[in-house]
Amino acid sequence: SIFLFDVGKQGESYAVKDNASIKCADLTGDGAVDLIVQEWSGGAYGCYKYDIYSLAKNFKRIWHHDAVYGHLRLEFPAQGRAQLIVEDSTFCNFKSVGQGSGAKPSIYLTWRNGFAVERAATIAAAKTAAGLDLDVESDSDIESTEGSRRFVDLIYSGQTSKALALLDGMQVEQRRDYLRSFFATFKKSPFYFEIIAFNEREVIAKMQKLVQ
Repeated sequence: SIFLFDVGKQGESYAVKDNASIKCADLTGDGAVDLIVQEWSGGAYGCYKYDIYSLAKNFKRIWHHDAVYGHLRLEFPAQGRAQLIVEDSTFCNFKSVGQGSGAKPSIYLTWRNGFAVERAATIAAAKTAAGLDLDVESDSDIESTEGSRRFVDLIYSGQTSKALALLDGMQVEQRRDYLRSFFATFKKSPFYFEIIAFNEREVIAKMQKLVQ
């Protein structure tokens, strides 16, 4: 199923009637509005794909993203152009009890001759999701869905040392298996290299060494 994404309705845009006006936004700053098309594969565990088309004189597709179980939304800052946000669903089944109940960090994207990860906004969103006002020791079970979500959010917020500290109570083999599974999943993320760059190289290297 293919739907046009309506800025005014966002998540419910697929329900608009045939004669409704579709509200678009200029995401690139070139003065022309851009049309977002959402494709859903259907079914109980349907996947999402998004395409963005520039409605400038030279009509063309400017972006494609396989979001899988992730969603897309727009925010409109008081100053500057509209902000594109996508959920990274790479970890949605990582250590999760229910289907798709794992971490889905928000990735903020800004147009720079192509959509690029907005570092500050992405880190801020992940910090909020990780609940950094809580003590690291407050997670009773890092293997639980909630504990693993926090581990992922800490990585996406650049808080690598705090994430590694969550594994302190594990046995060596248990910690190795956890990190092995984490990195195998992490490398599948379309934002892997950008998120790695947020983090402390020494701590990432230490994590990778613990996998060996």
